[in-house]
Amino acid sequence: QLITVSGEVPEERVVSRKTGTVFEKRLILKYIEENGKEPGTDEELDPEDLLDLKTSRVVRPRPPNSTSLPSLLKAFQDEWDALVLDAYT
Repeated sequence: QLITVSGEVPEERVVSRKTGTVFEKRLILKYIEENGKEPGTDEELDPEDLLDLKTSRVVRPRPPNSTSLPSLLKAFQDEWDALVLDAYT
């Protein structure tokens, strides 16, 4: 789930009591300090209006190592092998 302030998956999630929107805690606190309202609405928002969400830790996928031709060829070969194994087994 992406958040409206940064467009990224939040690491430390909080939810607004007023709208139910999920935010990254450090980003929304900074936004509230600067603007005093919730992003995308004109509703006043205080840090007390945010509830911490208890979720399992988000593990970000590692970016593919596609910086060289050999690593790209290996990635394509691995994908092809998986496709063939899936189709013929």
